[in-house]
Amino acid sequence: MILIKLAKNKNKTIKEAYGKYYARPVVTETIGIDELAEHMASHNTPFSKGAIKGLLTDMVSCVKELVLQNKAVKIDNLAIFSIGIINKMGAASIKEWSLAKFVEGYRLRARATGKLSNTQLSLDANAKNAMDLLNSSESAAGDNTTGDTTQGGGTTEGGGTSQGGTSQGGDYTEEYQCVYHEHMAKMIEERPYLWATHVWNLFDFAADGRDEGGKHGENQKGLVTMDRRIKKDAFYVYKAYWSKDAFVHLCGSRYTDRAEDVTEIKVYSNQKKVTLFVDGAEQETKEGARIFRFRVPITGTHTIRAVSGDCTDEITVRKVDAPNPDYIFNKQGDVVNWFDKEDFKADHYSISDTLGELAKNEMANAIVQRLMAQASASRGDVAESVKDNPALQRMMQRMTLASLLKQAGDAVSEEQMRALNDALQKIPKN
Repeated sequence: MILIKLAKNKNKTIKEAYGKYYARPVVTETIGIDELAEHMASHNTPFSKGAIKGLLTDMVSCVKELVLQNKAVKIDNLAIFSIGIINKMGAASIKEWSLAKFVEGYRLRARATGKLSNTQLSLDANAKNAMDLLNSSESAAGDNTTGDTTQGGGTTEGGGTSQGGTSQGGDYTEEYQCVYHEHMAKMIEERPYLWATHVWNLFDFAADGRDEGGKHGENQKGLVTMDRRIKKDAFYVYKAYWSKDAFVHLCGSRYTDRAEDVTEIKVYSNQKKVTLFVDGAEQETKEGARIFRFRVPITGTHTIRAVSGDCTDEITVRKVDAPNPDYIFNKQGDVVNWFDKEDFKADHYSISDTLGELAKNEMANAIVQRLMAQASASRGDVAESVKDNPALQRMMQRMTLASLLKQAGDAVSEEQMRALNDALQKIPKN
């Protein structure tokens, strides 16, 4: 929804408009690259905030470079960026014109395109007077903004009990993994020209430098557990897309205790129709493809069964008053929480800078190299794999030091993190 306010025109030079009220958009917040990267990282992406920030920073730099080369850069469904000229005045003739006399400067032009074009926005926009939302009187309309009136955004909480695609990055639940792979499987299907596709990874595997979801030394991105005993729900996403063997699979069999009054029941299947039964009674039949979602009220312990032809699957869910704490990984003293809110000196280096940025300064780079040497001593195999992988090195250059250290888990304490940041904060940026 687009919020608007009414502003009184106080320009007396335009007589027909003076004293009249006109609609103006309400800007509730200005989002920088840091906030944009954080927002993008929350949208079920496998990339960290640091990696996204590095990519966005590179994009800004490249757009500037290309625009200054008299190229127009088109970002589909956003804008076409190009150079514009600010003229002081017009010359009476070509002979009279000179750069110094008639050109005041240059500006960046951004022309909306695609889904953000004026025509499309007019079709899609749902505008609302901000005063109406705030139950304010008509007399309040004017030049003053009312502040941030947005609701939502940044209010979702992790935890591991999310259903229906609301999980976020940093969530190690099966629900989050499913959201990710549902997206990836759909992307693969929509691109038939791909001659080969691969899923990372079939099995959980050993990774000494990992400390994820309470399991040290294990990368948990597999579709099957490390011991090969449990096929996670995400395994059946690809079975629904790729297998010809008829099946239905009910997700959430390991998510029994649920605090919500109405829970989402998700079914994966390669069949065209699925019927859901609750405690033996037929609840609903849905037609579709691969992913079937049902909303089921729960009051006690219920047996949920999905049926399609001869295929069937069954789980049990139980209504509880509060989320089961066993489902929530609450790591005390997590070393990455404090610096997200730390008031760093922006003109000095910090752990929030990328490795590439730190490498540009001799003193900052020396600190990072000492850290890398220590990491190499304790994580020899991991460090060796990085050294011999140029692509991985380039990716790491775009990562913030904080995001890199996060992957070290308990190997780096909060005190060590603070000491490292304090040392970097003493080095001014050129």
